[in-house]
Amino acid sequence: IAPLFDILADSEPDSDEVPAKSKDKATKSKGHGQIAIVIDDLGYSKYTRDIIDMDQNVTAAFLPDAPHVTEYMQRAADKGHEIIIHMPMEAGHFDKEEKSILKIGMSKDEVYERLDAAFEKVPLAIGINNHTGSKYTSDYEALRPVMFYLRAHDKFMLDSRTIASSKVPDAAEDLGVPYLVRHVFIDHFDDDKEIDEALSNVERIARENGFVIAIGHPRPKTVKALKAWLPELESRGYSLIKLSTLLQR
Repeated sequence: IAPLFDILADSEPDSDEVPAKSKDKATKSKGHGQIAIVIDDLGYSKYTRDIIDMDQNVTAAFLPDAPHVTEYMQRAADKGHEIIIHMPMEAGHFDKEEKSILKIGMSKDEVYERLDAAFEKVPLAIGINNHTGSKYTSDYEALRPVMFYLRAHDKFMLDSRTIASSKVPDAAEDLGVPYLVRHVFIDHFDDDKEIDEALSNVERIARENGFVIAIGHPRPKTVKALKAWLPELESRGYSLIKLSTLLQR
């Protein structure tokens, strides 16, 4: 099936990355389309609990070095949310580095050790997505050990798509790893009007493409917008789905 359209996607707001384009295949779904919401950066923010206590399905993406991450993970799982690891990866220009960061030039053993440690802290995680990572995800060779690890442990990767030159799809396809690609950052701009416009864009892409993956962050304006928006989706013909549902497409 030919690509339906190019989606202009905003860069991750806590990184140095530039806007990226993502192509997706058109698929048919009932109603106006399927929407998967991922919330990054969970663990450090005081709004983590607001996100994981939501009644609607979201995918909780936890930073593995965050304090009390295992307890937060269990609380999110008890609420029925899917769990992934928001794995720190090397960016082009980003000063703050997490302890678990994956960097270009690391040996396979080093990569495996850091992924092992991350999954030990977040054992219910079914996959990963990249935290920042413009430099790392642009390097095919650097991604190879990550993909080997994910394949061996039956995990998948969500490409946060923080840069247009991401090699995640290429590496995942070549090495047989299930993967997905982010379409929209909900809160690239921490502004009520901008967030509302981003959510309208989420709906548009769902209608046109059949599905959409949107990423947000645990911030007060985002939490407020999602609490108002999520409960209304089903009545307006959209299906709020678990992220892993899209792996079956």
